[in-house]
Amino acid sequence: MKNYIRYINRPEYIFRPISIYQRIFQQNFLGIEKFKEVLLPWGLKIKVPILINDCLSQSLLKFSTYDLSLTEVIWRLTDRGETTIDIGANIGYITSLMSMKVGEVGKVYCFEPNPEVYEELSINVRNWQNQKYRNIYPQKIALSNYSGNAVLNLTPQNRGEVFIDKNQSISEIENRTTDACVVSLERLDKFLEKEQNYIGVLKIDVEGHEMEVLQGAGELIYKHNIRDILFEEHHGYPSSVTQFLEENGYTIFRIWKGFWKPRLEEPNKNLDHPWEPPNYLATLNPIRANERMRNKGWKCLSVQKISKM
Repeated sequence: MKNYIRYINRPEYIFRPISIYQRIFQQNFLGIEKFKEVLLPWGLKIKVPILINDCLSQSLLKFSTYDLSLTEVIWRLTDRGETTIDIGANIGYITSLMSMKVGEVGKVYCFEPNPEVYEELSINVRNWQNQKYRNIYPQKIALSNYSGNAVLNLTPQNRGEVFIDKNQSISEIENRTTDACVVSLERLDKFLEKEQNYIGVLKIDVEGHEMEVLQGAGELIYKHNIRDILFEEHHGYPSSVTQFLEENGYTIFRIWKGFWKPRLEEPNKNLDHPWEPPNYLATLNPIRANERMRNKGWKCLSVQKISKM
């Protein structure tokens, strides 16, 4: 019975009824059309590639949202005027949310190393900038624990599964033109060495490269210059990632999708969801985080219009 409830746990249908129409009467997007423009709940439009096996693409086409619990947690944690970071930005879904929340006095740095995806991200960012959302700074690099180059393995069917191949040398992919490419690597500490602003929210989605990203941000983390870090952890709790963060003063929560709101649970609680990724929050201010999650509702679904920039 519990598993059945998890499958029908779709607050999108209640808090944004148009999702029902989109889900039932969605077009068959397998024709000649390669992209579709989707209106996000917070009022920005995003150009979405039509990819049958890509989780992000299919979710945006059906619901205009993706990973609702993570989306809502970022919405609630982010304050106006903050600097935020989206690592593994894809086409810019979370980037657009952060831009909306921080306003014209805030900043959003977004990182996407996949060349094809970065071009699509850039198109979306330019469109938002034309709407006076000029607080987004896209970067065509991968973040890691050293500066240099690495092999990025590509998965065209589901581009969210692209990953840095730590075991493959650059010389080995010279004849591989479709399923791998060479990308630039940088440490976040190095990239932000001239950035004086405190980082409010940092989101990581890098398919197994989380530890390297955090090591490359070691100085920022050690100095407590990043308040909230959101990441996927498929190995459960505890892990090397959660241990590293806890050793540096962070409190870890498992993010769980309730029906009325997202919940912050104990990190070792045995939770499994049929489609929600295993997301975690590491925060320097657990009291603030819990307070932000106190009220019921999905605020990211109920935005009526874009605030003036």
